[in-house]
Amino acid sequence: MRPLLLRGLSFLKRLLFILSLLSLLFVLFTCFVLQKGEGPAIAGYSLLSVQSDSMSPALEAGDIILTRPVDPNALKEGDIVTFFSPDPARSGEKVTHRIHHFIQIEGGSAFISKGDASSSLDLYPVPVDQVVGICIARFPKLGYFFQFLRSPLGYLLLVVLPLFLLLCLQLIRLFQLLFQSHLQEVERRQRQQAQINREREQLADTAAYYRFLIRQLENHKDLPPESKNPKN
Repeated sequence: MRPLLLRGLSFLKRLLFILSLLSLLFVLFTCFVLQKGEGPAIAGYSLLSVQSDSMSPALEAGDIILTRPVDPNALKEGDIVTFFSPDPARSGEKVTHRIHHFIQIEGGSAFISKGDASSSLDLYPVPVDQVVGICIARFPKLGYFFQFLRSPLGYLLLVVLPLFLLLCLQLIRLFQLLFQSHLQEVERRQRQQAQINREREQLADTAAYYRFLIRQLENHKDLPPESKNPKN
C-alpha cells in the first residue's frame, strides 16, 4: 500500500510540474511572441497575426500566418507577401497582400499589391527589397486565441494558474517529505521497540537461567551430608 501511494504522489508531482511548465511557456510565448501582431523572426521565419479582412477569403482577421525569407528575384505575380508599407501614413507597418503585377521604378524593380477583398489596387508601388517574406502557411483563427492570452483575463489565468500549480507541486513535495519522515520515524520506533523487546527477552532468559542455578544450589544445600559426600 505504501509503495503504491508513493508512486501515485510521484506521478502527480510530475504531472503538475509538466502543467506548470506548459503554463509558464504560454506566458513567455504571449510576452515575446505576437507583440503588435508579430512574433520574433527565427532564421528569417516569422509568425504574423492577420489584423483585417483585406485578404479575405485567402486570409482572414484572426488568422496566424508563417512567412519565410524570399529572394526578390524569385517573386512572381500571385504571391502573398509581407512587406513594409510604402504609404507615408503607415510608415514602418507591415502589410500582407498579394502581388498583382510588377513595374519598374527609379532605383529598381517594384510591384503593385492588392488585397483579395478589395476591388482596387494599392496606391503605392512596393520596392522588392521591402519584402519581409512570403506566406507559406496559414493557421485559421489562431490569432484570436493568442489575443485572449494577451488580454487581462488571459494573463490572469496564465500567471495565476502556473503559480497555483507550482504551489500545489511544492505542497505535494512537502507532504511527501513529511509522509516519508513520518514513515521513517515509525520504522525507527518499530526497530527501537523490537530491539527493546529482544533485550527484554534476553534479560528474561538470563533471569530464568539464574533462577534455575539458584534453585540447583538450594537443592544442593538441602541434601544430607551423606548424600553430599558418599562413602566408598
